This record gives sequence, C-alpha cells and structure tokens, in this order.
Amino acid sequence: MEIKRTLPTDHKRWLAFVMGFLALSLIFAGCNPGGRPSSGQPGGVEAGLASFTASPTLTPSPTATSTPWPTFSLALETWPTPAPPPADRVELPEGTTVWLLLGAEDEKPTRGRTQAIHLLLVNERLSKASVISIPGSTYLYLPGQGMGRMNTAWPLGGMKLVYDTLGYNFGLQPDRYVVAHETEFTWLVNDLGGLEVSVLYPIRDDCGGLPAGLHSMDGKKTLCYVSHHADDDVFRTIRQQQVLQLLFTKL
Repeated sequence: MEIKRTLPTDHKRWLAFVMGFLALSLIFAGCNPGGRPSSGQPGGVEAGLASFTASPTLTPSPTATSTPWPTFSLALETWPTPAPPPADRVELPEGTTVWLLLGAEDEKPTRGRTQAIHLLLVNERLSKASVISIPGSTYLYLPGQGMGRMNTAWPLGGMKLVYDTLGYNFGLQPDRYVVAHETEFTWLVNDLGGLEVSVLYPIRDDCGGLPAGLHSMDGKKTLCYVSHHADDDVFRTIRQQQVLQLLFTKL
C-alpha cells in the first residue's frame, strides 16, 4: 500500500511538513487513548538514527546516509516453515531518505507489539514523498528468530531486529526511525480542529458506533477509528492511511 504526494518546495514549509509528518506517527500506536500531556505538546515519541543511537533532534539529513548491508542471522533452530531467501537490496534514487514510523503498544522499558509499521521515503531534491504501509500481522522471516509476525520484531529484538527484518524481507532499511509509544494523537487532531472522515465500512461495536458515511471526528474518536482491530489488520492499515491523507491535507 503506497501513498504519493508532492512536497512543498519552500525549505521552511518542507521542514514544517517533515515535523508534522513525524507527528502523524502518533496515530499508529494501536493502544488506548491517552490524555493531553501537561506540556501541551504531543509526547511519548522516540527518534533515532540507523545506528540505533537516539537522535537529539528530528531534523532529517538532506541526503540518505549510506549504511553497510548486514549479514543476516540464521534461525537458532529448525522451524516447520522454512525461511525464504533474502530479498535483493532496493536501490533508491540519490537523495532519498527512508524514515520508519512505528506505533507501539507500551511505553519503555517494556516493548509492546508494533501494530503499525509505515515507511516514509522522502526525496527533498525532487520534492516527493511516498508512504509504504506494512500490516503488523504480515508473516515473514525474523533473522535469527525464525518465522513470525512483523509486529513481534520490536519486542523480540528491538530496533536492530526491526531493521534486519525489513532488510531481509523487503530489501530496504531505514535511515531514521520514530517510535510512538503513547497515543497522544488526540492532541494533534484536536489542535487541527478535528477531521471529516468518510467511514467506508461501519464499526458497530466500538467508537460509539460508526455507521458508513461522513463523520466529524475529534481526536479521541479518530484515534479509536485508526486503532480499531475487530476486523482484518489490512482494513486497519487502510484506515490509518486514510487519516494520514486527511492530516497531510490539513498540515
């Protein structure tokens, strides 16, 4: 699943867009809504570099940093489902930076499953960006662990295993990452004045009931909409992308 948009060409608007886009990662924490932080700003976000060392800022580098392609670990035991061969490395256009946006269930020091995995590919030179979403229930090879769900890589092996899993199965590794531990997304939506969301498939047993049609949603209801998981994981990913597009328009 992929979203493509043209970025603003003005540098200040570009930086504002990136910061706003990183804030959007808050919507992808598939857990219960949290209150607005006392500082008045969204919190609970962890950011870092490909070296897995926390970054002091969220400012993207103008060009992607070339990192060595890893040697992937073998499974520690024989599994009933054999591991597929590793994917070929994807060659990206020059100047492309890959951001990984994760939404985790729990805060540190524990690691919850990442029920949302989104790759943001940004090329500042071309003023283009694309979002690739990977459903958390995707069944694939976790290097050194065996076959499993994509959403278990973070709790099993931290960011290194997430990076290795993406590289092994998709031939792509991020340059930067953002992990949203808390669903402070409600602040962002409320600050933007809410969203007009077109509900394609009714949600009857959650979110106060949402029949199909256009709904005015505040932050809490929008959070419930993107976190609802009674149906297929793919449908939840589609809802996340839908809200992402609405927020992109408002930002």
